[in-house]
Amino acid sequence: MARNLERIEQAKKGTGGTINHALDMVAVLIPETGDPVRVYDEVLHLLHEVRAERTAAATSATAA
Repeated sequence: MARNLERIEQAKKGTGGTINHALDMVAVLIPETGDPVRVYDEVLHLLHEVRAERTAAATSATAA
């Protein structure tokens, strides 16, 4: 678990602050659930949904 939390801290430094809030949430959820793989899967699923929604919105705005 410590290795996962260390990776999160490294990622926060590498992103320039753009996704710090999401990474902070992951850092909280991993110890709470004890299941880093499930946490990562859920976060990636949510990020994919947000990206798809933004892409659809951009496509609609371009078409209009």
